Amino acid sequence: MSSIPVDAPPAGGVLDASGASIGRVARGRATASMSQGPPLERYAMRNCGLPDPNRPSHRDLDALVSTALLHGTTTDAFEVMVMGPGMHFVSRKMKPAHARIDSDARRADDTAGAEPERKGSPHVLGPARIYRATIVAALLLTGIALAVAWWTVRPAPPKRVVLTAGSEGGAYLAFAQRYAEILARDGVTVEVRTSPGSIENLRRLRVPRSDPQAADIGFLQSGTVPETERAGVIGLGYLYYEPAWLFVRRDLGDVQVTGLAGRRINAGPQGSGSRALMLSVLRVATIDPTGLELLTLEPEAAAAALRRGDIDGVFLVAKLDAPVVRELFSTPDVKAVSWQHAEALQRRLPDVTRITAPAGVLDLRAGVPDRDIVTIAARATLAAREDLHPAIAYLLVRAAKEIHGGPALLNAAREFPNITGLAEIDVPEDVEHLYHSGAPFLYRYLPYWLANLLMRLWVLAIPLAAVSAAASNWLPRLLTLRPSFRVEGLYRQAKAVEAKVAAAGPGTDFTTLQSEIDEVVAQAKAFKVPASLLEPHYALRGRLRLIRLDLDEARARLLTLQDRPAGTAAPAQGSPPDSRPAPH
Repeated sequence: MSSIPVDAPPAGGVLDASGASIGRVARGRATASMSQGPPLERYAMRNCGLPDPNRPSHRDLDALVSTALLHGTTTDAFEVMVMGPGMHFVSRKMKPAHARIDSDARRADDTAGAEPERKGSPHVLGPARIYRATIVAALLLTGIALAVAWWTVRPAPPKRVVLTAGSEGGAYLAFAQRYAEILARDGVTVEVRTSPGSIENLRRLRVPRSDPQAADIGFLQSGTVPETERAGVIGLGYLYYEPAWLFVRRDLGDVQVTGLAGRRINAGPQGSGSRALMLSVLRVATIDPTGLELLTLEPEAAAAALRRGDIDGVFLVAKLDAPVVRELFSTPDVKAVSWQHAEALQRRLPDVTRITAPAGVLDLRAGVPDRDIVTIAARATLAAREDLHPAIAYLLVRAAKEIHGGPALLNAAREFPNITGLAEIDVPEDVEHLYHSGAPFLYRYLPYWLANLLMRLWVLAIPLAAVSAAASNWLPRLLTLRPSFRVEGLYRQAKAVEAKVAAAGPGTDFTTLQSEIDEVVAQAKAFKVPASLLEPHYALRGRLRLIRLDLDEARARLLTLQDRPAGTAAPAQGSPPDSRPAPH
């Protein structure tokens, strides 16, 4: 038990009407006793007799009980008894947060028509309401951010792409159809289009999307991309070797590239990779192309013309096991040229590689080819527009590993696909990561559509967390901003009324002052109070009660002065009492 002293004149003791614990008043001190007990429901102050300057005033006793309430907020419950000459306090059961300190003289005015503010009152915005509002606002902001991410931050991958391949019967077209089958498993439709070859594919990748021949993906032959045409195109990896074969009539003897002057040689259609590589070889060998008759036949038609003897030779870039290559290797009147300067060409042309086709690699029993054939080889390259969606790039690289990852006649297992030495077109960081670190974590364990969705949303994970944290921090403050301004405004009104009461004198309109106080009290009771503002709100209510008590004392003092006989001086403030406490 603790005591809270307040200056008071000598006094005796008064028994509590309820028979509860009694607080006594010692000489010059008034004591409020606090003890553990049931919660307080109500405090009623009863005034027995007129105010007397020689005993504690309503203001002092009200401050005493307010202080006790403030101390009681740290305990489960307490009781307060204050005894003084001619006045006492009676306690009942109630929680301190809703306790009232009322004066019987003003009880009818103060509590008329008002309901007790109990737990769950609509006039109190408790923490639960604020937290619910915070959660709703945070979820709303999160939903808006997710919608923004869905439509703008990283657009969804397309459901349809265009792949430009090669001519009918060629390896490009065959592989393009396999890519279409694999991507269809994940709901992506691949439209395969034929083309003359690598040069045309590059053009289709660079033209605007509005062009009817525009494509998203295409096969290119290494060494066919000029520096001036590399912008806007990205590389997704080398796929396999594309050997350059030179077949001539056997009656021409041991001929090399340098001995082709004046011959009729088929170099492939305009826009094909074969023709581009043939021109590069002639340029390195300082042979004027105009000194040859370069034909533009398709590979199958050129092979048939060579077998008939209509032309002297065929230069084509194709896989070793391509049907047209097998056919020419098996034709008795046609022989394949083994390039004596293959190593030199590899040094002069950085995008080609010297390779050897071993004797018997196509047919060991029949001995096809009949000897080792040394030649140069380009590499088939999977290319795309630079704005290709990363998810589609992932699907293409995964399909390339499935199609080209096994062993072949001219390469070992897992040698392809790769990006080693791919320098003529840029390789995006996402593609490099796929080759160096494998598929992203989510793509390894989740379906493509779900992994892609989560990857898109991950872009905004940190901003979303920041928005949610900011919302949970600032929204409660924003919710209490308007009520706090309201409380401050009421404080200013109460201060103005208090100043008028302090200056009250003869001629003061106490009815008007009383109305002003009642108006402020009514406003204080009318608006909803957040839990965080309960303390200043109840302090405001207590201050209004003190102002009322001051008004009563001022009114009583003026009445006493008016009733005192003329010429009688008022007793000095603080003089000893001229009467004793009333007997009990």
